[in-house]
Amino acid sequence: MPQNAESTTTANAIPNEHNDPGLTQGPFWAVLKKLSIDDFKNTGQIPCARNSILSGIGGGALFGIMRLLHSGNVAFATQTALGSCCLIGVGAW
Repeated sequence: MPQNAESTTTANAIPNEHNDPGLTQGPFWAVLKKLSIDDFKNTGQIPCARNSILSGIGGGALFGIMRLLHSGNVAFATQTALGSCCLIGVGAW
């Protein structure tokens, strides 16, 4: 059965995850393509990043130990430690 030109242009006009150029092009992907390992090697030398990472690690360890002593559940204590480490680190930055 032959397809007419109208049905093919309508099918091509519907964006999806495979033919949408906005998913592979844009400001997010432009920045992501420019990142390299060298960008993360000097993170510890940035004073505000260093302090926030150390605060996050210390706070996460403290909350994780407190949760472990309170509940006795290692998995829940680990999740609490990781979550609080991330939240404190981002909040301190």
